[in-house]
Amino acid sequence: MKIKGASFALGMNLENLNPYQREKLECAIEGSTALTCAHRLKELVRLVFHAETRDEAEDAFEEFSLVARISKLKPFEKLGESLRNHWDSIMNTIEQGLSNARIEANNNKIKLMIRKAFGFRVMEHLFSIIMLGCSNLRIPLPNRGGFAMKAF
Repeated sequence: MKIKGASFALGMNLENLNPYQREKLECAIEGSTALTCAHRLKELVRLVFHAETRDEAEDAFEEFSLVARISKLKPFEKLGESLRNHWDSIMNTIEQGLSNARIEANNNKIKLMIRKAFGFRVMEHLFSIIMLGCSNLRIPLPNRGGFAMKAF
């Protein structure tokens, strides 16, 4: 069983793999039935969230749920239970085409600003940096060209 170096390929979408990664993935999957089943389940979950209609998503989820129960892989059984518990919200998301990607992007941007602001003694300065960074306001700087204010 040769799975060393295949974790990246296991996590990627199949259509984005280059030939070397595809070969690594095939070698890793050949060696382990549990890994083969886990990879198939991962792809089935991906199908659920990439479905364009409610019927496609429900069909993909039913297939995932069946394979997860048969596989006896506890993490996927737990995932199936979580998906079942939140199914109405998932369906609303698929039907409306909504995503929380922008919120997550802002959260990551704020975390980065907090990490950069380590050592600020006044919290108002941190809040000002966050407000400025998350707004569309661009302040021209003298050394960056553009519409900077001219010094007299």
